[in-house]
Amino acid sequence: MDVNIDSVSMFKGFPSVEVDEAWNNVLQYRALAVFPDELTDQESIAIEDGTGRVLVTLGVFDGLYCLDVMRRFSFREFYPDESQISPLEMMDCVDTVRQYIMCYGDISLTTYDWKRDHLLPWPNFRVDHECRDWDGILKWAIAHRASREMLA
Repeated sequence: MDVNIDSVSMFKGFPSVEVDEAWNNVLQYRALAVFPDELTDQESIAIEDGTGRVLVTLGVFDGLYCLDVMRRFSFREFYPDESQISPLEMMDCVDTVRQYIMCYGDISLTTYDWKRDHLLPWPNFRVDHECRDWDGILKWAIAHRASREMLA
């Protein structure tokens, strides 16, 4: 994980077709379908595909959705539709992301370096983090993806 200010990521940058595509490619897996017996003490609405499956979303995609809402809102002059987001929805997204961060409580230690022309030490974000298997999560989501037609 590289979170330095100069790091390059397909998700990072000013609004562009490429950045939007990166976010849209990940967020296409928000709607997922599982069988009811895969849920523990939970219920969800049925998907109309004749399989008996129900609609779910992995928490990671809820968090990414909220982060994308905040990203688009930050550049609302490029995303006119985002001006329709209510302050209540924005506050909900901010708090959702806060809860995810606090829930997963990354305890990696960030060190500091002295940087020319800076009065205070500068954080060195090139730190080893304990991450989940994103490729495995995405593979599972792809296998359980619910299409728009299933939601009608």
